[in-house]
Amino acid sequence: MLAEGLPDPPARLSRRHRLVALAADVDGDAAAVLFARRGVNGQPCFELVLFEDHGGVWESPGGAGGIAEDDLLADRPPAVVLGAPLRWEGDGSCRTKLPRNRRPWHGLGPARGRWLHYAQVRAAAETGEVRVRNVRGERILAVPRHGQLVVVWRGRAAPWLTAWSDRAVRIGPEVSVASGGW
Repeated sequence: MLAEGLPDPPARLSRRHRLVALAADVDGDAAAVLFARRGVNGQPCFELVLFEDHGGVWESPGGAGGIAEDDLLADRPPAVVLGAPLRWEGDGSCRTKLPRNRRPWHGLGPARGRWLHYAQVRAAAETGEVRVRNVRGERILAVPRHGQLVVVWRGRAAPWLTAWSDRAVRIGPEVSVASGGW
């Protein structure tokens, strides 16, 4: 739903448009935002920033970035070219900061923060929305023109994704983000 609030990105990155928000996802007190960035030499890059809610204040415990193999702003290809209605593009995780309401325990060291995970997904042209199902329920991600998506979650149980057409017809199987490489 947050992705619906993102403005339509320009058709390409340029000197004027060096950083563009592509996709966002929120799952309770965790969030992720995926950006396209124009590198120094004009090469398209991606930046992914993770956030966690600390009592109404969103802080970033980490993120990722790198050079994009394809133009991130290009129109999404059909499933025949992509290989499926959804394609896994990569994933990662980071340890979050120690929650403010917890104290360190004595013994081997301080209490550890929780893990925050993300996956980058590319949706095919036939996909109108992606339903994300996890232990906290189901949420819907609208698929933008370029098909770039990010999914965020906490804990060990990775979410399941299902592609749906614009006409509310399920396309393709439900896939686990944990399986990767689909």
